[in-house]
Amino acid sequence: MHMANIPAGRRMYNRYETNSTAWVRRVLEQPVEVLMENLSARGAAIIGYEPFGVNDTLTLLFDLPFSPKRRIRKQAHVAWCAQVREGVWETGLDFGLDNMLLFPAA
Repeated sequence: MHMANIPAGRRMYNRYETNSTAWVRRVLEQPVEVLMENLSARGAAIIGYEPFGVNDTLTLLFDLPFSPKRRIRKQAHVAWCAQVREGVWETGLDFGLDNMLLFPAA
């Protein structure tokens, strides 16, 4: 199942559109720049130029859109990855229940 197609009413966590630069790193590799499309307490969707395998463990580095001076580093597992056009891949990342992103109070 491609998580991007789950109706918003069925999602357990609010997603926030970010469309911002982030970096993703596989174990023992250099970080690569990606576009972070959206973010929720439970995960993120990214677009980049390389595919990732389902269940791969990645480190995602990003700034919170509403707090750009706060760099976040989260471990995530690849939930899904789909080619959107030649050489471009969209990937869904899952932080897991024990590693959820806690958003600051408004």
